[in-house]
Amino acid sequence: MRLLHLVIGIMCVAATACMSDRYPYTSFTPLGPDGWAYGDTVTFDVLLPDSTAHGDLLLDVTHDNSYPYSNLWLEITHHADSATSVRDTVEITMCDPVGKWYGRGIEGLYQLETPLKEGIRLTDSTSIIIRHIMRVDTLRGLSRIGLTFRSL
Repeated sequence: MRLLHLVIGIMCVAATACMSDRYPYTSFTPLGPDGWAYGDTVTFDVLLPDSTAHGDLLLDVTHDNSYPYSNLWLEITHHADSATSVRDTVEITMCDPVGKWYGRGIEGLYQLETPLKEGIRLTDSTSIIIRHIMRVDTLRGLSRIGLTFRSL
């Protein structure tokens, strides 16, 4: 069993090395077992190998079967520099009309990747702030939020 874990680990490292040029930034933030409070924000300070990059911004949401809603509303603020900020409201559809979760999953844990911005130009000083704007004080069933930048 230890050998299997070692082989899987080596394969993951090799795959990550091959993808680093195409995916220069990926980061995940855990949300904690008590849920995601309405006022709490998740901040990603994007660090890129180039001073500017052109590509797509992707959001990853990891959740389990206890997530009680079919969608997720987020407010996303993008700070390109200290003087410029853009705020968007985004709805992510989490499941189909009969309740089948979108994304990849195993054993009741699912990860859904959603495009946020296509053809965006980022600098290495970009800051992206995310908060949920659902109509509840604490959102439960989500375990982490991730942000990925895919170069074109």
